[in-house]
Amino acid sequence: MDFNNSGDMLSYVQSLQRQAQEAQERERLLLRQNQEAQEKLQRQAQEAQEAQERERLLLRQNQEAQERERVLLRQIEEDHQELQLRQRTVIREYIGLCQSIFYDSMVVESRVLRRVQGKLTSVEDKYHPRKLEELSGFREELQKIFDEACGLFPPEHRVFDSEDQMRTTLEGRTRPIGHESTMSIFLLDHIEIPLKKILDRLKAVDEDGIFFATDVQIVFELEPQQISAHMGGPSAVSPQPDINIEIEPAEVPPAMPPHRTDLGYFKPDRMCLRARAIVFQDSTHDVRTILNVCEYKIPFLLEPHEVREAMRFLAPYFDQAIDKRYKARRKVQRIVIQLYHYMMKGYTEFGILNTGNVIIFCRVDWKNPGTLHYHTVDPFGDVEAADDADKAFSGAVGQCLAFTLLALRQSDQTGQESRQTIVGTLPKWAGGSSNAPPPPNTSPSSGPSPSSGASPSSGASPSSGASPSSGAPAGSSSSGAPAGSAPSEGGAGASGSSASRAEETDTQRQSGQTDIGTKSNQLGGRTMQRIQDRQYCSQKCFLGLVRGDDLDPTCPNVTLHCQGESGEADYNKRHPISHPEWLSLLLDQLKQSLYEGIKYQGVFGARGMLFKVTLLAYGYTFVSKGAVSANIQHLQHEAEIYKQLEPIQGVHVPVFLGAIDLRKMNKFYWIYPEIRVVHFMFLSWGGYRVEQYEMAQFEISLERLEEQAEKTIVSVHDKGVIHQDVRWENVLFNPETNGIMVIDFERAGLHKTHGTWKSNKRTLDQMRHAEMREIVFAVSQEMPTSQHVC
Repeated sequence: MDFNNSGDMLSYVQSLQRQAQEAQERERLLLRQNQEAQEKLQRQAQEAQEAQERERLLLRQNQEAQERERVLLRQIEEDHQELQLRQRTVIREYIGLCQSIFYDSMVVESRVLRRVQGKLTSVEDKYHPRKLEELSGFREELQKIFDEACGLFPPEHRVFDSEDQMRTTLEGRTRPIGHESTMSIFLLDHIEIPLKKILDRLKAVDEDGIFFATDVQIVFELEPQQISAHMGGPSAVSPQPDINIEIEPAEVPPAMPPHRTDLGYFKPDRMCLRARAIVFQDSTHDVRTILNVCEYKIPFLLEPHEVREAMRFLAPYFDQAIDKRYKARRKVQRIVIQLYHYMMKGYTEFGILNTGNVIIFCRVDWKNPGTLHYHTVDPFGDVEAADDADKAFSGAVGQCLAFTLLALRQSDQTGQESRQTIVGTLPKWAGGSSNAPPPPNTSPSSGPSPSSGASPSSGASPSSGASPSSGAPAGSSSSGAPAGSAPSEGGAGASGSSASRAEETDTQRQSGQTDIGTKSNQLGGRTMQRIQDRQYCSQKCFLGLVRGDDLDPTCPNVTLHCQGESGEADYNKRHPISHPEWLSLLLDQLKQSLYEGIKYQGVFGARGMLFKVTLLAYGYTFVSKGAVSANIQHLQHEAEIYKQLEPIQGVHVPVFLGAIDLRKMNKFYWIYPEIRVVHFMFLSWGGYRVEQYEMAQFEISLERLEEQAEKTIVSVHDKGVIHQDVRWENVLFNPETNGIMVIDFERAGLHKTHGTWKSNKRTLDQMRHAEMREIVFAVSQEMPTSQHVC
């Protein structure tokens, strides 16, 4: 390069230097930019790594959250399941669980089936229906009742056992059914106990009395003897070694049909009872009547299709023997005969036959008792075929509940004497060969007209020539309907001023007006309740009657005694009838009906049962002591003692009004199968038990009671009587006399100055002093509750 001068060269060099510097600067800039870019990339890479780490952390946190959620949901589900297991159930849930947990647990020993295949139920000399008839629309009727009962419970009314409780209950109680005893336990655990819980809860919500009256509850009994012990309620006396609510003995007076002492004619496997509370002077006693009887057999002995086929085949030919080749038909025939026999003996129109896998509901129309109506249930098949809404009803507990409520609501009200006549016309299966046909149906022969059974002193034994009861054929062991039934069950007597209503009521009851599927006949309930609530006549009233004196104007029933055609009472005149006329009218009333104007009080003692009685024509109201034939002699002896005590009657002892022997009119008062009252002794009402609360009500001191007690027992002794059973139960306070009365002279004796007692004077004095101490002790006892007896 040519330079003109040095200055140009210097400028060129300086330019190169600048360019070199600029290049270096650009290089440095590029290096710095490259370094910054690398740093940026590193930062970006680090940030990406950090983002990935954060993402991994978030993923892990999300997974942990999801796991926690799954654990929480599982815990919630487990808690919900646990809550469902432990939470009490509503009505339909409980009934459904009863089937799925309880009833489905039934297992039968296979060897049992082989053992029982050839066995046949003995039906010799038992009542049998003439034909069978399947109930049309019965399932729908039961379901309607079931839905009505469930509808009484509020939707979330959780008052029944939880599933957990039910499964816990089942633990240790599931055993193969190998005998009828284990079948009994199974039915108790899995049908009756759940039924009792449901019925008790139902009563609590049944405020309008659709199914339950306020004084009614349902009781299940396994053995007939348990009712014999109850006899409708707590005993009126303390337990004694010789307490004897007896079944009739093998030997009975000729006027009564023979029967057994071991309840051999009445041994149903189970009974469902209606227990109705009867209030007797502020003291409540249960009077029990049979709603239905139940027979059970080993499960799977008969399959459902075999039962249905046999029942349909037997329907028109039931009174004919079945050929041995048809085993299922023969078994069904004999099982049905046994159930029907117990229905007739218990005077109930409802019965249940349960073989575990088959349940047969039976019903009798008392207008046509020779036809047994039935409905067959397959509790397993019915549940399987039902939709979810109907599964609760379709099980064993659901259908048994509906059937029990049907019996409770629609139990027939035919009078007991009508039932005696009805059952007396039924045929019995012949004895001997199992193929022997039943005997021809013959109506029981009617004997000669009975003589009067009334006695103003004591009931005499019937004559040996008395005829058997026209209400029960020879060989029969009971007649009548449950005594002491509720007012709506037994019909009623009219008031003393309306005897015509009693006659009309009795006529209606004799007709046996009832139809299958109709509601219960409420015949006579209000009238009987009026009699039940009527006050007892006074001591002075009955003393005047017996002695031919004036009426007692303070007697609560005096208006009824002397009410004439004008309807006005004249308190100045004597009793409108004499004592013999009074007893004759009472006898006529009992001949017409034993269940009008007389009510069993659910109270029983050592040898008698307590009744409240009203002479309907004149309103006289008093008590009666009834006895079975084995105890008549004790009441007759007591009547003789009352004769001895006649001067102190109405003051220190009740007024004795006479006795009537029902055997002389071929009748008995049916308390329970094989327990029949055949003798009545009539007394004025004695008073209240000496109990602290009652005595406070009458404002009488203990010192006064003891003084009156001593006076009473001395008066008894002065008449030549030693009581021999002085205790609290036999000592009463009478507010009318403001003194003590002694009752129950069954064991009393007369000392030698009166002809019967054999004892020296020292022993006699010792007995008198002992009874003086006993009666003072009796009136000094304090009882926690008030009780009242005759």
